[in-house]
Amino acid sequence: MATFLRWATVFAIWGGPVILFAMWSGSSPFVRAMLLCGITLANGLYCLGTLFPALGLFGPVRCRFETAKQEVWLTLDDGPDPDLTPRVLDLLAAHGAKATFFVVGKRAAAHSVLILRMLAEGHSLGNHTQRHLSAMFWCLPWWIVGREIDRCSETLREICGVAPLFFRPPVGMVTPFVPPVVKRRSMDLVLWSVRGFDAMGGNAETVAQRVLQQTDPGAIVVLHPERTEEGLHALSLILDGLARRGLTCAIPEQGALRSE
Repeated sequence: MATFLRWATVFAIWGGPVILFAMWSGSSPFVRAMLLCGITLANGLYCLGTLFPALGLFGPVRCRFETAKQEVWLTLDDGPDPDLTPRVLDLLAAHGAKATFFVVGKRAAAHSVLILRMLAEGHSLGNHTQRHLSAMFWCLPWWIVGREIDRCSETLREICGVAPLFFRPPVGMVTPFVPPVVKRRSMDLVLWSVRGFDAMGGNAETVAQRVLQQTDPGAIVVLHPERTEEGLHALSLILDGLARRGLTCAIPEQGALRSE
């Protein structure tokens, strides 16, 4: 079903206007109305599947992981940052927490020492594209999506000798092109089950409360502490809150990931 929806949506959005233009002058009002309805529906499905990727309309995504332990998967997006990332790493070390850093390739190349420190301290890396084109990722064709993924993987391979197995698109936008592009690279498309919305600003206490209220064993939490001081403070509050509840931050094996 996901494959059918993916290609039907792509065909309707790209091919629909062409068909509509070619048939407009010689078709009846009913046919025109049906074509317009089809294009409108396709665009609606495109937006729905892209903006709400956990629905899995265009392909499987990983939103939780299987575990019998009291643990969650902490994922941190958009770094590294020369000022905030070292403090994030110090904070994780103080709590004995492990995380996956979904890094932007361009920033990783500029701060390769931080990438090496992440790995040396037991954390893992995820691919968050080379340039983080968040404003336009929703409309990028498949060859640019693939190029963004490949360049980030190549950047990380040059720094540390290995390429990440996890991919997360900017802002979590899963267009119809993303699942097949990721699958061809034998990567896992990882999103989240708990979102702090700290990248949108807001009070650290509010962010922490939002996250802690939703988090349970097997949850995948996404935060952005490498972007703002407030985000870093929110991470500190969240780690304290998880510790009080007996929840640890661990990195799951690939086989433990759950598709939605």
